[in-house]
Amino acid sequence: SYRKEMSDDFYPTRSRFPSIPMIEGAVCPDDEVRIVVIYADDAAGRSKRCLELFEQELADLNEKYGWSLEINEHILLPHQEDRAKQIALFREVSSKYEEGAAVYMDITYGTKITSIGIFSSLVYAEKVKGCTIKGIVYGKYSHDGGETGELYDVRCVYEMNMLIHSLDRGNADALLDAIWE
Repeated sequence: SYRKEMSDDFYPTRSRFPSIPMIEGAVCPDDEVRIVVIYADDAAGRSKRCLELFEQELADLNEKYGWSLEINEHILLPHQEDRAKQIALFREVSSKYEEGAAVYMDITYGTKITSIGIFSSLVYAEKVKGCTIKGIVYGKYSHDGGETGELYDVRCVYEMNMLIHSLDRGNADALLDAIWE
């Protein structure tokens, strides 16, 4: 059970991490929640510091609602973008999906390749594990110096990809025109 479907209306939570308002808006008190964090093994230690900040914000959310959410799994990635890393990322993320789970994903941070890799694992989650993709959040940083960024549920991108994959090549354009007109 979830409070609501993900939409462009997120809970107005002050956070460095788009997943915090996503969690706040989606979790109900009796839900079984598993949180998997993915971070890079960067030499400067930025990822480790960000992980500590995320843990603190999760603790604040727990205190606010009387929850006991915790990080259940850590995926530590090498700080590189070769084929071996991409395959390892896909396999590692895919191994975390539980049969029939509702999946919420934050693709904001990390390299573009990492975001694409975790995004592509959603096909595995849906097709192999029978998961329901409920929300894919992306946070847009306020580059104008303002204090308020924007959050977007970009699940539509995933849905368009899956729609295209399901269409017959011969009549795909006609079907898409009919759907989007």
